[in-house]
Amino acid sequence: MSIVAITGEISYSHVAAVRAATEAAPQDPLTIILDSLGGQTGACLALADAISLHPGPTIGRAVRRCDSGAVLALAVCERRAARLGTRFKLHATAPLRPPEGRLTAARMRQLAGELDTLDSRFRHRIAAAIGCDVEQLARLEAGDTTLDTLRALELGFLTEIVGCSTLGPAAARRREAQAEARAAAARPIRWTLRDFQALRAMGLKPGRPIGVGRHMLKAMLAERS
Repeated sequence: MSIVAITGEISYSHVAAVRAATEAAPQDPLTIILDSLGGQTGACLALADAISLHPGPTIGRAVRRCDSGAVLALAVCERRAARLGTRFKLHATAPLRPPEGRLTAARMRQLAGELDTLDSRFRHRIAAAIGCDVEQLARLEAGDTTLDTLRALELGFLTEIVGCSTLGPAAARRREAQAEARAAAARPIRWTLRDFQALRAMGLKPGRPIGVGRHMLKAMLAERS
């Protein structure tokens, strides 16, 4: 097993360490130990790429803090674990240094667009890796949210909590049920002739009902009977 410890600010030296571990033992499990507040966006994205390209199993272990770009490094690992008490900070991208040049309106819009693009890259990679909803992730980032270990497990940032073996599978089942419910809600409602007849009997105009589900229709019929 190869182990790469990432502490402090994420840098390209960490990327090099992961690549070296892959070259030395490509099929061995690779464990990434994270205790980091994040780092420069380019290094964080390169680190996620290096972990994702490891052919063998990848295990991420968060220790104390896993913030900002470190969350992406954890997310791309196949197994993701932490002990109770670990914290995970989600926030939107911000420049590490003040922008150069005159900050005109046009320049500010350009900078905002660049930050939006970076946020989108991080957000979609995390969402794809852990299977969470992109819009929910965006809301968490917008609120500078800090997750505790249990909340991180519920959202899919973790697959297990060290010392609590039953919590991971239960949370995974709940996430699957929520994903199925979201998919079902996104599918169009198929109305039958009986549904339209029931609506007509209630005095509603024939046509495609908008905003009325079958459960609502049954409730409305029950109130009239």
